[in-house]
Amino acid sequence: MLNELLDEEVELDLEEDGQIEDELGARSALLIVLQAEREIAKIEKTKRAVVASYDAKIANVDERAKLFRSKLHDYVTRNGNASFPDVGTAYTQKTATKVVVTDRDAIVEKYGTLFQKEPAFDEAAFRAFAAEQFEQTGEIIDGTDVVAETTTLAIRKS
Repeated sequence: MLNELLDEEVELDLEEDGQIEDELGARSALLIVLQAEREIAKIEKTKRAVVASYDAKIANVDERAKLFRSKLHDYVTRNGNASFPDVGTAYTQKTATKVVVTDRDAIVEKYGTLFQKEPAFDEAAFRAFAAEQFEQTGEIIDGTDVVAETTTLAIRKS
């Protein structure tokens, strides 16, 4: 019965500062509120479906791009840079081995006074120290991790 009532067209003429004066007005206001909530739920459901559809499209395009990026990386690795004035340039780029901080709080607690730079801890200086330590001794300081050198595909658009 409520669903049938929610399908009815209900009007309640209220001024912005007006008041509901009787039970019929209260009933109409209640129906209007319930209709609005139902409409919002429908719109939200549609929104979720649209977002899911676009997310799937993005995932498909991303998978295709990853495949072609991989193939292009292989080509550039074998043959060197691929450069085209109308499109751009694809080339490989090496990223050096680097130290990354995985537990900043532990690092600050242990090394904070050595790498204090106003107003805060100098993480860049600490990473340089940790990298030097790793190069000299092979030791990885607790709270850090070493990311090995990688070769990636870089693309510069025209």
